[in-house]
Amino acid sequence: MTKSYGSTQALLGVELECRPGEVVALLGQNGAGKSTAVRIASGLELPDSGYVELDGRAVQWRTAREARQAGVYAVAQELAQTPDLPLEEALHLGRLPRWGPWVDRRRLREASRQALARVGLTLDPHSRLGDHSAAVRALVAIAAALDVEPRVLLLDEPTASLDRAQAAQVIECIRKLRHSGVGLVYIGHRLEEVLQVADHIVVLRDGRAVLNTQASAVSLAVLAAAIVGTTRERAPSIAVSDAVGLTSPAPSSARLVARSLSSSAPLLSSSFDVQPQRILGVAGLLGSGRSELCRTLAGVVPRQGQLTLDGQSIPQGVARTMDYGLVHSPEERRHEGLWLDLTIAETIALGLVRRGVRRQAVHTRQVALELVQRLRIHCASVDAPVRSLSGGNQQKVLLARLLAAGPAVLVLDEPTRGVDVGARADIVARVREVAGAGACVLWTTSHLEELTEVADEVLIVRDHAVVEHAARAAGDLDQLIARMVGTA
Repeated sequence: MTKSYGSTQALLGVELECRPGEVVALLGQNGAGKSTAVRIASGLELPDSGYVELDGRAVQWRTAREARQAGVYAVAQELAQTPDLPLEEALHLGRLPRWGPWVDRRRLREASRQALARVGLTLDPHSRLGDHSAAVRALVAIAAALDVEPRVLLLDEPTASLDRAQAAQVIECIRKLRHSGVGLVYIGHRLEEVLQVADHIVVLRDGRAVLNTQASAVSLAVLAAAIVGTTRERAPSIAVSDAVGLTSPAPSSARLVARSLSSSAPLLSSSFDVQPQRILGVAGLLGSGRSELCRTLAGVVPRQGQLTLDGQSIPQGVARTMDYGLVHSPEERRHEGLWLDLTIAETIALGLVRRGVRRQAVHTRQVALELVQRLRIHCASVDAPVRSLSGGNQQKVLLARLLAAGPAVLVLDEPTRGVDVGARADIVARVREVAGAGACVLWTTSHLEELTEVADEVLIVRDHAVVEHAARAAGDLDQLIARMVGTA
């Protein structure tokens, strides 16, 4: 398969084979060409050259519907489900069971319960899809794919938004499908999960296949080296703080103070302090209220209680909260954090309009160029639309917009969701740089290993409230999990 988008070479002579009952892991950094390969294989794109074969015959699907009818089904990293639909209808779009001219609601309800049970969910099929978290919606998308009994299933980052327990459920589903003879192509960035489930591994770098081998023949170290490239030059160090005016440390010990903070998100009464030059991890099980805490701090929902920054009370509302230097990276980057039709430069420039920064004589294009280089955003130019980037590079653009604001407080909800090992290191390094300049950082993630590596301290969120402010227990995941479930 070969595919270009303008001057960007997405794929160049890539070969990928998947046999019945086999899991092929497709790995690579953001922008390596993984999602493009899946789009071609699932009928969403046509290659510039090359072809797709099914059962030894060349096929050229004009639509994804034709591919699905042939038994090839893709679950995208960014879900396209309709949030206003009930779960039962989202699961059976285009194939609702009928009783004459009417929908057979009884059959639909029972089929939905069975489909949800396959991925470990016990939800009300009548509940609205949009009322559930991103992790639940990801599991629903996988359940919908499994329900059509595909011959080939293409999974683009199926566990990116899931916690460890839910990711284990998805991995177990994949194992069962493999034993039933389904062929699976699995895109993932959590290399430990990949080695648990994959039979064969293909690594892409800059649109080319650089490794094609049995999973049993490689180690984590070999995979990481192949993905990143051992000779790849790092971008030169740029003083972003000079360009965007990062906030200097305040003399007080705590910059951000929350007292009896609550909201309709829901967040129940919670109190905590955030120190400058520290990364405060936020740990909690799915549904614990960790994302609700982020949304409350960012002013997305009206809050009650006291929230102060450097002794000043932060007003209500997203815009006023941003004016005070508190910026937020939401869990759903495409729908809540980015305008996909804006260019990279325009998106980053949005960060320069907050109060105190807008008065500085800063050349916005130069800031965009510096941040693109600093974060190693893979793009043809800063004039490229955000929509044209891979998911991980979109995440970096969102972070660049926040950094351009010269933040006093960074509230990050799943900041490394769906990004590769190299991009994760870039994001962590830049966030630590901002913290080192005096900002407060809250880092929320369902990936607990990442939390123990990144965070200096940890907030434990349970039952929609902050229940503990603990010192980091590096590497002690069992203790952290016990605190999250309330058994410690």
